[in-house]
Amino acid sequence: MISEWENVKLGDIVELNYGRALTATNRVEGNIPVYSSAGLTGWHNTPLVDSKGIVIGRKGTVGKVYKSEVPFFTIDTAYYVLPNDEIYDFNFMYYLLSSLGLEELNEDSAVPGLNRNTAYAQEFGLPPLLTQKKISHILSTLDDKTELNRKMNQTLEEMAQTLFKSWFVDFDPVYAKQNATSNADFDRIAKELGISREILDLFPNEFEESELGMIPKGWKVGSLGDSDFSEIIGSGINKFTNEKIYLATADVADTNIINKETLITYENRASRANMQPINNSIWFAKMQNSRKLLMFDGNTDKTFSYILSTGFAGIRTTELSHYFIWTFVLSNSFNNSKNNLANGAVQVAINNSNIGKINYTKPANSILEIFNNITQDLFNKRQQNDFEIQTLKKTRDTLLPKLFSGELDVSELELDSVAH
Repeated sequence: MISEWENVKLGDIVELNYGRALTATNRVEGNIPVYSSAGLTGWHNTPLVDSKGIVIGRKGTVGKVYKSEVPFFTIDTAYYVLPNDEIYDFNFMYYLLSSLGLEELNEDSAVPGLNRNTAYAQEFGLPPLLTQKKISHILSTLDDKTELNRKMNQTLEEMAQTLFKSWFVDFDPVYAKQNATSNADFDRIAKELGISREILDLFPNEFEESELGMIPKGWKVGSLGDSDFSEIIGSGINKFTNEKIYLATADVADTNIINKETLITYENRASRANMQPINNSIWFAKMQNSRKLLMFDGNTDKTFSYILSTGFAGIRTTELSHYFIWTFVLSNSFNNSKNNLANGAVQVAINNSNIGKINYTKPANSILEIFNNITQDLFNKRQQNDFEIQTLKKTRDTLLPKLFSGELDVSELELDSVAH
């Protein structure tokens, strides 16, 4: 099979087109994605490219590859590549460019930069077009499943946050009960809120004054520094005897999504932070406006696999408070409080003292237990999806070099399954 492949240079088959300057102030609100070397960076009303295309970082984030399935705009820190159905399959070219190691071709010591001629000189084997389609189909299938799991995780997270906001921010059950006068009213309210009558009965039907304003009667104002509910972790615990995965805040792409894992050993830990996550702990980036979040909820093997940088702050929770505190940390209320309390001349970040001052409305334990049970089921499903995402990622990373070297024979893959 490999004998059918043609040895080519990148410049033989693609053109790296330059993007065009478009500052944020010159963008007009619209639905056209704008890409820079760092990826999707905003929206505009007019595309630079009237088709789908591939974007490659030129300045700054060198060699990073992105794909747009719709017309888009590329600014001048990136190149773009147009489809060419006669020479290469679009998705195959996306995966090929991602695998060429373009990020290692920086030739500018001041500002990282990818020289176009250097990129053009990269050599590789180009298989026949049908083989390209088969290879891209395999990789796209893995990526599509990964993306589906991520979207499912987003939905699960939004469900937990919606419930948190309804119960503990908007106090929907309490307001609804204020106008109820009969059992039929209570049954109707419970149905409208999507909860059982037994759960509704646990909520009070009136409010009282607090330092946070009006809150449900009998509830309290809690803070992240409450020792019986949550506790700020200064440095975690030290169980570092073998290899661990070191995570800086830059290694976390989003909520519980890790985009880079670096193994470190006990011997070289001195140059790293020594913050070991513990079970029932929540971690977030201390820097202002950063939303890097991690949660460890009893999966001991996973918990003790990591060492976190001092860019993170940790909160130890109880079994009763864990998912309540986690969902609070996900909320805009927490994020706004963190940003408002951040300080520093060099790097604006929140310190442990100020973290402990962040307040929330603390419900009765009976309601808290029900909320934790509901949200724990949601986050257990999320963890299953996270595990599958990691498995898919490892499978993709294992297959990719074998597919692009021709080591893995795809000739038996049915033609109907690779239709685009």
